[in-house]
Amino acid sequence: MTLDDRKRRARARRSRSAFTLIDLTLTLFIIGLFAAIAFPRYGRLITAFQADATANRIAADIRFARQQARLRGTSQEIQFDAAADRYELVGLSHLDRPNLPYVVTLAAADPAADIVSVAFGSTGTASVLAFDIYGRLDTSGSVFIRVGSQQRTIRVGRTGSVEVQP
Repeated sequence: MTLDDRKRRARARRSRSAFTLIDLTLTLFIIGLFAAIAFPRYGRLITAFQADATANRIAADIRFARQQARLRGTSQEIQFDAAADRYELVGLSHLDRPNLPYVVTLAAADPAADIVSVAFGSTGTASVLAFDIYGRLDTSGSVFIRVGSQQRTIRVGRTGSVEVQP
């Protein structure tokens, strides 16, 4: 083996161990393609998660109001105001700020949520839930919310059962 052969082999080994510009460009193109496909799906997933979280918050507050009616032995109301995208647990103090009433404004949340409609009562037009001292309701009903393009329904049964539906 001559010195020239050795040099040629060393050069060939060095040139094979590096990436070419075409390799790098193709890799970046594939990564960009995957990102372009995944990004819109990720955005929809985040919006769906936020809608679920908002609906679960309302459901938890309804359960809390029922529990308070049973524990205190008094009736407990929740007043929904769809126009202002808020609701209030009447007569209860806010859990984090005891000197304030228990009011939740969904429009001020991040992201903002809308109360599309509230349907309680025999006619489906009442916007007040009233639990008796046993935690029961006079009628069943629903609260419809929207976060972005996602909608959720919170159904409340006469026994006080609460269910979140997509």
